[in-house]
Amino acid sequence: MRKIGYLGFICLVWSHVLTGQQIYEVINGTTSSIWLLDAGNCTRTEIVSNISPNIDDFVEVPGGSFFMVNSPNSAQADFYSIDPASGATTLLLSFPVASGSSPSRLLLVSPTEILWAVRGRFYIFDLTNNTLTLVATYPPTFFVWHLFTYNGQIYYSEESIGSSFNQTMYTISLTPTFTRTFLATVPDDWIELGNIRDIAEACDQLYSGGGMEMVNYNLDNYTTSIHCSWPDGGTSIVPVAPVLAGTSGPACGCTTDAGTWNYNISTNNLVEVCAGGIINMPHSGDQVLTAGQNLSFALYALPFIGDHYYEYLTSSNLLYVYPSEQLNFLPGITQVNEYYIVIPIASDAPPGSFNLDDPCRDLQAPLYVRWLTPTVSFTEINPVTCGTGCRTLQITFEGSAPYTLTYSVNPSVNGVLQTFTQTFTSSSGTIVACPPAGYEGTMEVKALSLTDGGDCICD
Repeated sequence: MRKIGYLGFICLVWSHVLTGQQIYEVINGTTSSIWLLDAGNCTRTEIVSNISPNIDDFVEVPGGSFFMVNSPNSAQADFYSIDPASGATTLLLSFPVASGSSPSRLLLVSPTEILWAVRGRFYIFDLTNNTLTLVATYPPTFFVWHLFTYNGQIYYSEESIGSSFNQTMYTISLTPTFTRTFLATVPDDWIELGNIRDIAEACDQLYSGGGMEMVNYNLDNYTTSIHCSWPDGGTSIVPVAPVLAGTSGPACGCTTDAGTWNYNISTNNLVEVCAGGIINMPHSGDQVLTAGQNLSFALYALPFIGDHYYEYLTSSNLLYVYPSEQLNFLPGITQVNEYYIVIPIASDAPPGSFNLDDPCRDLQAPLYVRWLTPTVSFTEINPVTCGTGCRTLQITFEGSAPYTLTYSVNPSVNGVLQTFTQTFTSSSGTIVACPPAGYEGTMEVKALSLTDGGDCICD
């Protein structure tokens, strides 16, 4: 049996102050670079540049250096140390792996040992002698998603091979022997589930980097929320690693959570109501707030304008901030049949406002909303100039199916206006309009009344 010690780390002192609200992130390009992401002041600082080869995953190790893995091909993994002063790499070990291996994940589990996960296999890399030991093997999956610690517990997530991207979350214990315990299967279609593939702990919270954002990950419900953003942040999915430093900083100890949407919402993340009605946002009411904080719902016009997400939130596209999930129509501000975005924001601010300078603020994924009046349009199929007889018209609806349409066809037949009522189960269909026998001239088709599946009526 192999016994492995848990996280007894040595704090590092850099030329700048590190706090526990920070994580490291790698950006891969022609060469790789390591950046420091700070959740307290939303800054992003490059600290190591010109690293070659590119980094599949990495960790900081005691003593001031970094450790990385690179896979030059699908059957080999190369392990390097990185000198933070120059970015120079030193090859420590080349190791054969199963052909077709998925991305690797690394986690420092003691001052001298690193856990490496790749395609259903778990190894321990010993920094004292640069050797690898296989500790567990499971049926391989396509992606290793997450490998991180939270409150002293190791968590691991993978994605099954197939058409879905569902994530399976486990806990891992290293002593007295290696064990992997199933926690949950996280659906890939949850609205608040960001497509993140690496997580790091920072002073009792979990974060992911990548693209233009620093994302907060909630292990209680497996949802994400944007915590910071910046322009030109690099690729959308990047390796991150925890900082071996203290646990101080304004973003530490935050428990604020803007809550979740319930998932019984319509397709395309859209909530609609008939014109003039109240939109009841499908919020679960599970927000977590501290003294002075409130949950508000910010209404934005489309499209967002700005270089990054937080700039959007302060842009001129902000129309109104509601104090609750009930959104009333705002004459002179909102318009019928226009799409808007609603973002829940929890922060230290009065109801109906928000404070992005609150280091514990939390945002949730946006939903689209619309105050709706159903509409219908008619288009003749294969029009014929000066033709005679019946004509086929294409009908296109806007609203929520099914639709009940009452329409008239003029001229009349035997002095009676032709009126028809028909139900359509989708957003399009056809009708056939016929003039009286022997009639020559124009024919008018006119919508008289339209009711959609949401009981919105237009006369």
